[in-house]
Amino acid sequence: MEDRKFDLYVKLDGEEITLMPFIENMTRDVVLGVVRNLKGYEEGQEIEIVLKPIR
Repeated sequence: MEDRKFDLYVKLDGEEITLMPFIENMTRDVVLGVVRNLKGYEEGQEIEIVLKPIR
C-alpha cells in the first residue's frame, strides 16, 4: 500500500494542529516503518498512537 494513502493528524488537548507537509510525510514514514515490523500488523489497518502524561 502506498504510504501517502494514510491520513495523519495530531491533536493537542483535543484540538487538531496543522502540520507542514514535510513534517506530516516524515512522521507518517517513521510510524509506518516501525509498525510494519510489528507482529500482527496487516496492510490497511488503522494505526492509533496516543501519548498521555503520567499523573
